[in-house]
Amino acid sequence: MPTVFRVTPNQLAWLGQAFPEKNLISPLAAFTQQTALSEEDASDLIRQGIVAPDGTIQPTALAVFQLLAGAEGFSRMRILGVTAPVDKVVFYKGEMACSVDSSQGRFTISYPPDIKESTLTLEEFTGSSRLINIPFQAQLAPNSAMVFLALLDLQRRANLLALAGENPKMAFGTAEITEMIRRAKKWSWLAYALHQLVGERPWPEEEVPSALRELLKKGLIAAAGENFGLVGAAWGLAQELLLPEYVFNIAYGRLLSPRTIEHSQAYVVYCGMHNILYLEAVGDSISLETMAGSDLLMMLRRALFGNPAIEGLVASRK
Repeated sequence: MPTVFRVTPNQLAWLGQAFPEKNLISPLAAFTQQTALSEEDASDLIRQGIVAPDGTIQPTALAVFQLLAGAEGFSRMRILGVTAPVDKVVFYKGEMACSVDSSQGRFTISYPPDIKESTLTLEEFTGSSRLINIPFQAQLAPNSAMVFLALLDLQRRANLLALAGENPKMAFGTAEITEMIRRAKKWSWLAYALHQLVGERPWPEEEVPSALRELLKKGLIAAAGENFGLVGAAWGLAQELLLPEYVFNIAYGRLLSPRTIEHSQAYVVYCGMHNILYLEAVGDSISLETMAGSDLLMMLRRALFGNPAIEGLVASRK
C-alpha cells in the first residue's frame, strides 16, 4: 500500500523550509511560508506521522520530501474546463517516485504512486470505448493547423446555430477565419487549445492564405469562390466535436542542468468517448489525431506512470 500524506499549501511551505536546496522542478520551491504554522496544522502533521512532536520530520516522510526537493523529472496531467479541475503530477528521482494530486486546496502525496486507483479515476473521465466516430490524422504546419482549427470552430458554431433553426453556413472568408483565431479565448474553441500549446501571438490576416493553400493541397478544405469550407473527414469532425466537455493537458519535464528543464506538452479535447481530438507539437509541425476513450486512458496511464523507475518501484512494493 502506498504511503499517503495530505497537506495544505501552508504545511507544504513549512516543510519546504527543511530543504534549503530545491531545484527548478521541485514543487516545494513553488511555495513560501506566508504565515506561521497554526497549532491545528502542526497537530495534523504529527497525527499523519509526517513530523515528530519535537518538530523533526519522520524518516518515511523525510525520504518523500527529499524526493520532492530534488526531483529529476515529472509527468503532469490536468483536466481543465470541469467544475473541480483535476491536477496530478508524478515526480521521480532515480528509482524513487511519488504522485502529488491537487484538489480543493490540499495536496495528496502518495509514495509510490497508486497506479490502480489513479487509473480507475482517469477512466471516469475517459471511458473505455474502442470506437472512434471520425478517424482522422493530419500533420500540419503550425499556421495551417491554427487556420484548420479556426475553420472547425466556425463550422461547429454554424452547426450549433442550425440546431436552433438557422441556415448553416458552409464556407468562410479569410477575415472570418482571422477573427475566429483572435477570439478563441476559451476552452469551448478548439483553436484555443493550440494557442495554449504553441503560445498566443498576434494574427495578421495576411498569414491565412498560405495556410489555406496547404489545407487545399491536403484535401481538408475546398474553395467556394473566395470562401473556404471543410470537406470529407474534416467536415465530419465539425459535426462530432460540437461541445467539448473538458480538456486534458499532459506535460513532461526533465532537469538537464541546475538552470535548464526539457519540457513538452500535449492537449486533448474531449467531446465524448468517441469524439476525442489530440494535439501535439512534433518538431516543426502540429499533429492532430482523433482517438478512442480506451486509447486516451492508456496514453494518460503511460504519460503519468510510464517512467521505468516508477514501474520498477511499484512492482517491487507489491
